[in-house]
Amino acid sequence: MPDYRDVEVIDFQLSLKTIAVGFNPLTTRDPERAIVILRGVVKDEQSDELISARMSLIDVEENEVVEEIDAVAPKGKYYTKMKTGRRYLLHVQKEGYLYHSEYFEIPVGVINQEKILHIYLKRITPQKSIDFKALFDYNSATLKKISLAALEKLLAFLQTNPSIKGEIEGHTDNIGTEERNQVLSEERAKSVYQYLIENGVAEDRISFVGYGESRPIATNDTAHGRSLNRRTEFKILEIVN
Repeated sequence: MPDYRDVEVIDFQLSLKTIAVGFNPLTTRDPERAIVILRGVVKDEQSDELISARMSLIDVEENEVVEEIDAVAPKGKYYTKMKTGRRYLLHVQKEGYLYHSEYFEIPVGVINQEKILHIYLKRITPQKSIDFKALFDYNSATLKKISLAALEKLLAFLQTNPSIKGEIEGHTDNIGTEERNQVLSEERAKSVYQYLIENGVAEDRISFVGYGESRPIATNDTAHGRSLNRRTEFKILEIVN
């Protein structure tokens, strides 16, 4: 089981297949100049082999790519840095694989830090899912503006893989009533579905469903676990030849 104690220091969401394996404070403690260095490797989820991948670091408030990164095989290493007081989406892609996204929110005042994260990519096969990091207003199905980058990446994935049919799945934590969480998960999945349809994805390619709090992927006993359970995923149902 991954150890998330270090991850909570800079308050970002992690999927269960991205593992924090190290943390080292750097030398300067000036909050106005502080950065977070992120480095690691990219691997095939099934074989555990190092693979090359193309990566983009996106400032989600500006919806602007701030860096393009190559993790190059055979070592599969990557390196990037993020400024404090900013929010980022790290997008990782490779032909034949589901893409992978991580959302980072770096608070103002954090001292320089180094994170080591290994990213595992899944091959494109039916029943595999992407947590594409859609963010919503509290207790609402309204998508936050900073979710636009994540939605555009999902849209681009569907446009470049027209043979894929899938399902948008909404999930919640266990805060609130079971009935309200069920409705909320359905409404959030529908919001993403409507965005995709409005942007040209054919209705016969995608559907949506809400599962409420019934399918947690982490404990609901901690704030971090609950943040993992609040998610919206795209699941591949069929690959049409």
